Amino acid sequence: MQYALEIIFGAFKKGKDLSPEIFSRVHFWFIGTSYAQAGQGQQTFLPLARKYGIDTQMTEIPDRIPYFDTLYLLRKADLLLMPGSTDTSYTASKIYPYIMARKQLLAVFYKGSSVLDVLAAVHYGNVVAFDHAAHAPDQYVPECLAALQSMLSGEIKESVLDEKAFEPFTAKAKAAEQVDFFNRIIGKK
Repeated sequence: MQYALEIIFGAFKKGKDLSPEIFSRVHFWFIGTSYAQAGQGQQTFLPLARKYGIDTQMTEIPDRIPYFDTLYLLRKADLLLMPGSTDTSYTASKIYPYIMARKQLLAVFYKGSSVLDVLAAVHYGNVVAFDHAAHAPDQYVPECLAALQSMLSGEIKESVLDEKAFEPFTAKAKAAEQVDFFNRIIGKK
């Protein structure tokens, strides 16, 4: 996720320089950033934030937290950030709870990520789609900065989910697909 974070942190640093009255109010919380056992995770986001001089506006807690605590924190946040991986096959299953939190969302993902397909399908969130093989992170900073400025200045009050478009991604729809699959396997359809 370092590439996406460089875009986000670069945009935030530039925003802080241009509009300190808006960007100085922000504090990033990155929780569950390590797969290590509780208490053994290393901070990986904070050192990068330090490189951009924004570490005083960030807290990183590498330990994973329980699922329902995650849902609670998503609902309490003012806005949500999703940095994506440069792994072209990476699919972020966390996209669905982020959407259901119904908060302003900034997703910074590889241009071929299925996450971007889901967000486009439901007309949700602000997206910066990168191509790490073709461009350096700083090339995407202006686009990310524009999205952050809109979100932080209040131009975008909330993200509105297209409920009808989201229907195929719900638990009910996915369970129906599984039942249909099993019925086909046993010859009921």
